[in-house]
Parts: sequence; structure tokens; C-alpha cells
Amino acid sequence: LDDDVGAADCRCIAASALSEGSGDNLRALDELELARGVYLRAEDQERLADCDYQDAKVRVALDDLAGAAAALDRAARYYEERQHRFGLARCHNQYGEIERVRGNLHEAENHYVKALELLEKVGSDATYIPRVNLALISMERGEHEPPKAILEALRRELEPAGHERALAQIDHALLACLAMGSEPRAFEKQLARAAAWSPDRGRVDREYARNAERAGDSMLERGQVGLARAAFELAAVQLE
Repeated sequence: LDDDVGAADCRCIAASALSEGSGDNLRALDELELARGVYLRAEDQERLADCDYQDAKVRVALDDLAGAAAALDRAARYYEERQHRFGLARCHNQYGEIERVRGNLHEAENHYVKALELLEKVGSDATYIPRVNLALISMERGEHEPPKAILEALRRELEPAGHERALAQIDHALLACLAMGSEPRAFEKQLARAAAWSPDRGRVDREYARNAERAGDSMLERGQVGLARAAFELAAVQLE
């Protein structure tokens, strides 16, 4: 059984690579389902909770929000019982993702704030995750300068440490933010920066595509047809 658990751990790692690297979320779910069966037989509740959390992330990417919430509920119950604050923080952040996709910005914001508070309490260096998401909430409310300031500060903070996934997310979010109010030249520079995070570098994320589409819409409204087309093409690359 120990060997089976080890193999299941490898399946979870593979699922993360499939989902975040190539965007193959259906295969990722298959790997997680096989891993979950092993953890159930082994009665390994901690691994099971981690697997459920990962399952929820993949289901959000597939727009299976009900399935994501169910998986997240299972994980959160375990973390709550064990007073596992880091695990709870991850769950709150993911609940925020679900509510943001549903358009419930107030509920999403509350979850992101709770995630940030928990991460700060445990001294985690992952506080940038809910901070980026709070900036996205601000953008979706039509704000421009506040999220721009947050995202630019986060980029300066994270770049020396090489947090590539965070930097990729920030660059695409900044693209949408700059499209709302900056000069075309600043937008064009940011477009090149975001485009550098191509799928060839193992960065596939529907959130990137959503922000690129949002940027394209904003530039189209401003009459910048060429820049809008470039933003839409960037979004299409992420969705291929």
C-alpha cells in the first residue's frame, strides 16, 4: 500500500503539470481520481484533503463550479478539524475563485481577504496569491489606478525571486488594467511582456485568456483596433 500511495503522489504531481502546464484538465482529473481512490483505501485523510483541493482547482478551470465547490467542501472540513490554517487559506482563496467566476464579487472578496489573513498569520510567502486576486476584483468593478498600483508593486516584489507563475498572472492582469486607462505605448509594452509567457514556456491558464480578452475589449472601445486584435490573438493562444 505504501508503494501505491507513492504512485498516487506522483499522479497528483502529474495532474498539476497537466492542468497548469498544458491545460489538459480532463486528464488531470483522471489522475486525481485514481490518486483519490488510493488515499481512500489507505485512509490517509491529509493526502485526501490535498487531492480534493487540487481537484477543485482543476474543476474551476473546467467551469464545473458545483463539482469544485463539493471537492473544496471536503478539503475544508478536514483542514478546519485539524486547524490547518495554510490549508484553510488555500480553500478560501479557491472559494473566492468560484465566486468571482459566478460574478459574486463581494463574496469573492471576503474569501480572498480571509485567505490573506490566514496566510499572514502563518508567515507564508504565498500572500501574493490573494493580493493579486483582490486586485482582479477591483478591476472587475471598473477601477483602474488602485489595482494597477497593487499589481505593479507585487511585480517589483516578486521578480527578484523568480515567481514565474505569479509574474505571468500579474502581467496578464496588468494588460487588462492598462487597457482601461493608459497610453497605447504603455499597453503595447505590456502586451509584449504578457506574450512572453507563451504556452511554450509551460504557462497555460484561462485566467490569462480572460484578461487578454478584457484588454482587447477595452482597446476596441478606444478605437485601437490593431492593439485589440493583438490582445485577442494572445487570448486565443491560451485557449488553443
